[in-house]
Amino acid sequence: MSPARRDSWAKLDVSDTQTYDSLVQHVLKSGVKFAAGSDMGWCFPGKTRGQTSVSRFPVLHQAGMSSLDVIRAITTNVAEMLAWQDRVGAI
Repeated sequence: MSPARRDSWAKLDVSDTQTYDSLVQHVLKSGVKFAAGSDMGWCFPGKTRGQTSVSRFPVLHQAGMSSLDVIRAITTNVAEMLAWQDRVGAI
């Protein structure tokens, strides 16, 4: 990550959080199936892609997703979208 990009990530503020929360709420209201994973595009210096992905799950909950919907977004929804529901993604 370039120093400029790292600096821009460090300056995220409340308005960015409100924008993210609003986006999550819009997705939830739309009724589309939501999947969350390591390709969500988040990057935090000093964290692996997996650590970064996991750190976003509580944020989805804080933005309005129920705990069950977060669990579905990282398991069954992903499996169904990949047509792997017969192999992975079920609890």
